[in-house]
Order: sequence, then C-alpha cells, then structure tokens
Amino acid sequence: MRGRKLRYPFVLVVLGVAVGGCGRPEMETRTFRLEKLEASEAAHLVEPYVSAVEGSSLRVVQGQSPALTIRQTPTALDRIQQVLAEFDRPDPTLTLRFRIIEADGFETDEEALGDVLPVLRDVLGFEGYRSLGESQAIASAWGNVRQTIYSDQDYFQILCDIGEVRTADDGGSVRLEVALEDRGNRVLSTEVTVPIGRTVVLGTSKTSPQRGAYILTVEPTYATGQAVAGRHEP
Repeated sequence: MRGRKLRYPFVLVVLGVAVGGCGRPEMETRTFRLEKLEASEAAHLVEPYVSAVEGSSLRVVQGQSPALTIRQTPTALDRIQQVLAEFDRPDPTLTLRFRIIEADGFETDEEALGDVLPVLRDVLGFEGYRSLGESQAIASAWGNVRQTIYSDQDYFQILCDIGEVRTADDGGSVRLEVALEDRGNRVLSTEVTVPIGRTVVLGTSKTSPQRGAYILTVEPTYATGQAVAGRHEP
C-alpha cells in the first residue's frame, strides 16, 4: 500500500510540469530589413501582429538600413513577413523610350519607324512620317527625366515627370506629365496614364507652315539594365 501511495505525488508533479510547459508559446526573434517604408511606418503596420501575444516585442532599428527586430511566435513572424513583402516594396524602375516624329509631306521612313507605324496609322491620318530622333531613360515613380534630341539643325527637349506606377498582372500603368520643346519653345504638353509595354502617341503639334506636324510617342517598359544616354547627335 505504501509503495502505491508514493507513486501518485510523483506522477502528479510530472504532469503539472508538462501542462505548464504546453501553456507557453514558442517564441522566436527575427530582424526584417526595410526596402521602402520608414521604420516608424513599418512598425505601425505590423504592431497588431506583435502585441497579440504576451511576451512579444518590437524594436525599431534606425539608420541607413532601417529594420524591425521582432520577438513573436514563428507563425506570427511568418505573417509579419508576408505583410512587409506586400507593403514594403521599392517602386519598380522603368525604361522610357521617347520618339519624335515629323508627319506629312514626304515618304514614310519604314526602316526607322517600322514598329511604331501601326500605332501612328491607327491614331493619325497623315500621308508620310519620318523619324527626327529617339531617346531612352531610366526612371521610377515620382522621379523626372530631361532628355535632349538633336536632328539636322534643330534640337528638342523632352521634360517628363513620372507619377504613380501601378503594377498588375497585365503589366500595369504609369502616370506621366510630358512636355516637348523645340529649341526652347514648348510645342506640346500633356498628362496621360500609359499602359506599361505599350507605345502611345502623346500628342502632335504643327509649329510652322514650312514644317510638318511633330509627333511625340512614349513606350514605358520595366527596366532590366542601366540607363541609356539621352543625347542623339548627328
């Protein structure tokens, strides 16, 4: 009888330790480096996921490479990582390809304009087209581009302010404010949302009876390389 009585307290003590251990969630510490968000913005974004469990913590790391160091359960940390991956993304970088084209009064330059001719003919009704030059630049949202293109005795300047870039499964779009200047004189200005990967006619302008109409087109694509120089000289 004594032997059996001695066993029960021992068994109860072991079970009590096991139950107490199961009540404490497994905790882990991770550091998340930020790409775009300010550390304070990111902290505000993930705070509800941090404070949900007792014993969790969040520490903001400031500096050139801001980061968040968070102590939480592995499941909560995985969710925080998903949230940051969705909201802390750098703006995509775009290549903007501009073309200046003169229309009417001459034979179409098929070789220089072959890929953009269908767009011109769908939108405009001129008899002939010739290329005056083109330029490419690398830009991202909320940036700006200034390009100079030389043609014969003329030179043109393209001024472009980039607005919001929206990404989507079909490519997305970018908001642009674009102006074209002919030897310092503004000949057209427009604001337009352009589908990424599509060539769009931004505008036309006839500056004198002796010249044809100037046409400005742009094609934004996602950048994969370095910026291309924006000056074309004869």
